[in-house]
Amino acid sequence: METRIGEAFHEAGHAVALWRQGLEIKYVTINNPFIDDPKKKCWTQPQLEKLPPNEPDLADKLCIFINAGCDAEEIKLGEVPELRLMEHQERIQGYLELSGRNFTDEEERHHVRKLSEEAYNLISESWELVEIVANELLEKDTLTGEKADTLLRKL
Repeated sequence: METRIGEAFHEAGHAVALWRQGLEIKYVTINNPFIDDPKKKCWTQPQLEKLPPNEPDLADKLCIFINAGCDAEEIKLGEVPELRLMEHQERIQGYLELSGRNFTDEEERHHVRKLSEEAYNLISESWELVEIVANELLEKDTLTGEKADTLLRKL
């Protein structure tokens, strides 16, 4: 049961981070029946086709989105599985590479720390929203972007 709760809060953290940053959610799920890969059973998908094309901070927003899931899970359970942290760090690296910025190693570490702090603060400040989305996921497994948006706008 604790795993399912962790997954719900993790995905809720992703969803809230997208929404708070003005990015649309396509869906958020903790039990995708169409995916056999257990690592992808839980997933929050942004509306990729609606991402602003030339926004310079898009990579940063996506890094915050990735960090926010682990932050929400850690706030709720006190820890995040090491494998999940490693997978998320790889995704963050990918987004930073796509940004086209030429960081030195030190600049990149500083930037990643800054984004990590922003994600944690966003989740801490939005905890009530995270709880609402997580509880809805525990009840229904999957939310469409429209349903998530409706839930989040109620507050």
